Amino acid sequence: MTFRSDSDIPVPYGRTVPLPSPVDVDLTNVEDALSKCIHAVNAEWRPNCNDTDIYIFYLVFENSSCRQYMTEKLFHHAYAKGAIPVILGPPLIDCLSLLPPNSFLHVDSYKSLKDLNRK
Repeated sequence: MTFRSDSDIPVPYGRTVPLPSPVDVDLTNVEDALSKCIHAVNAEWRPNCNDTDIYIFYLVFENSSCRQYMTEKLFHHAYAKGAIPVILGPPLIDCLSLLPPNSFLHVDSYKSLKDLNRK
């Protein structure tokens, strides 16, 4: 019994399901929203914390780099808040196979963190 999908009894930290219709996101003020992200470093996370609701991106930096290791940081803190997760930890191939297409950024898709910052 583990979080892995190939486990005898898979118990993932979360999962995604298709929405009945696409979600429209207004990205006209992306730069304004991103300029507020510096304050997120000092924000303490707690359940239903409204402080994180204003951010477009959520850093999902897992404490382990294991196959399919995607925790509540991804499902409950990023996706449930409507944020785009920036993922470090599980391999990119696992994210591509288990998560909705075009719903995340993965640090392995970029040459460096500086390159990620430019996108």
